[in-house]
Amino acid sequence: MHIKTCTKRGLTYTFQSPIKPHAYTLCFIPGFRSDFITSKKSQAIYDYATKQGLGFLSWNHAPQGRSVYDYYQDSLLLVQKYKPHYLIGASMGLWISLLIAKQIPIKGILGIGGSIHFTERLLSELTPQQRTNPDYVWKRPTVYDPKGYYEIPVSFLLESRKAIIHNFNDIQCHKLILVHGTFDQEAPITEARELSNKLSKSMDISLYEIDQGDHRLSSPKELNIVVKNGIKKNFIIKVVNEKQIKDLMANHKRRAERRRAYHESRLGDPQQLLRVIGSSLKLYPDAEQFYYHENPENLMAWQGNPDIKIDRFDGRSLLDFVPEPVQGLKENNEDSDELNFERYRDLIEADLTEAERLAQVEEEWTKLLDRHQAKLALIDRASNKGKSNAIGFDYGTTKVVTEDSNTKQNETILAYDILFAVIITD
Repeated sequence: MHIKTCTKRGLTYTFQSPIKPHAYTLCFIPGFRSDFITSKKSQAIYDYATKQGLGFLSWNHAPQGRSVYDYYQDSLLLVQKYKPHYLIGASMGLWISLLIAKQIPIKGILGIGGSIHFTERLLSELTPQQRTNPDYVWKRPTVYDPKGYYEIPVSFLLESRKAIIHNFNDIQCHKLILVHGTFDQEAPITEARELSNKLSKSMDISLYEIDQGDHRLSSPKELNIVVKNGIKKNFIIKVVNEKQIKDLMANHKRRAERRRAYHESRLGDPQQLLRVIGSSLKLYPDAEQFYYHENPENLMAWQGNPDIKIDRFDGRSLLDFVPEPVQGLKENNEDSDELNFERYRDLIEADLTEAERLAQVEEEWTKLLDRHQAKLALIDRASNKGKSNAIGFDYGTTKVVTEDSNTKQNETILAYDILFAVIITD
């Protein structure tokens, strides 16, 4: 533990940065007239932080401090500088931790034998004449000082009233854990229970009562409870769960951003939404069906006008009547101009006359047909090599199909297929 000194305030303190990346820092705030260097609680928390790769911060309150409020001001400066995540307050340290949490958001606070507003309880032990005399120094008996008493100026108790917490609703803390001994004579267990009931509505709070525990809670068994139940169970495990939740939220956020970027890239250009799908089709000429539909005897009268004959594929079969043209309806010139522009867009954009454009189309089709004829010639040569004698048969009738008619029909079908493939390819 590397000890440092703050020359401005006369504070003795220590700070150890976290070893693990993104690890948290524990801050131990000692109690009244307590020394963090010799404190067993401070040493146990420091050892645990070092073992887990966490940061550690602690200090001794300035000897010239005139009140708990002065101790709080010094503590706030160190917390603002090193930014610990969790505060661990022993006795008076809990009071200071809650005061700090009113100014800075804290992830969690652990109180070990915590006592708030203990100065008011000490004032109540004095006589009316003593508690109104700022110059009076009270030698209060205690087992925690070699002299057997603490010299406590009444002015210290009176000045500490500036640190009394009147409103607990603005404490910025997610979790408060209280570890208290049932035999605590300095800070009775009833104070911890009252504080737990008071804060249970505004924050998540847990109270661990150690049977026959005193104010110090410094035995190995008691320190194990402090570290295991106070720090490890409520702070470290929750930190791991919190990190997993944060990672999960970050992953969902990244996926959402990628999806949004993809959709924005697609919606940015309307042409990206166009899809052209083509498939090859075979054309089978059927003379029987052709003559059937061309025969006037197979046409039917249109229900809108019986004098008009239509076949069953005619779109007019869906109409009951043709509306008469409206007299006096004027043509919309704007729509007509737009339609004409779209009709002759190729000529306008190509900057060609109609004859030049027709000549260009004729040239393109000539090249297309030349390639088509060349492919047909290749196929004819390939088919003649593997040609064999066969008897054709029409399964629809009992008529035998001659080889010439069958070959002619296949060539017609093949020509349609190749021409369609050439058009799609080009």
